[in-house]
Amino acid sequence: MSTIYTWKKPFLSKYTYIFHNDALAGQLKTLNITLTTLATLNGNKYLFESEGIFRPSSLIINSKTKKIVGEIQYSGFQKKATIQIGHHYFYWKKFSAFSRRWLLLDSNGVCILENFKRKTVRVTDHPDSELLLLCALKSFENFNRMG
Repeated sequence: MSTIYTWKKPFLSKYTYIFHNDALAGQLKTLNITLTTLATLNGNKYLFESEGIFRPSSLIINSKTKKIVGEIQYSGFQKKATIQIGHHYFYWKKFSAFSRRWLLLDSNGVCILENFKRKTVRVTDHPDSELLLLCALKSFENFNRMG
């Protein structure tokens, strides 16, 4: 079974809004240029915090417990990211520099998230699917900002 989400980022906005069945389900809010993003989805809150402008990674922090739950490592030139949640690894990949399509796969190559049309993503059932959606959108925004 899968769930469909859409997202919208108004021009020059620091917000990305996430919708499910046309109802607001969450958002990403960039607090400064590259270092901190607050993310919520269906009541779950996370913080993405980079350790510096030149370090291509973001820590994933559970806002409720204040504990680090994972990390995103960005590979800028290849338009890829490796997402670690606990002891599990996931791989985000943009199709090309000019494409807006992307996938998120688990370590066995199984597709967890698929951006199958503009600003629409199919999310398969997975225990971390909501957090992975936030990580994927954070990765997408990060690469769009990098050009």
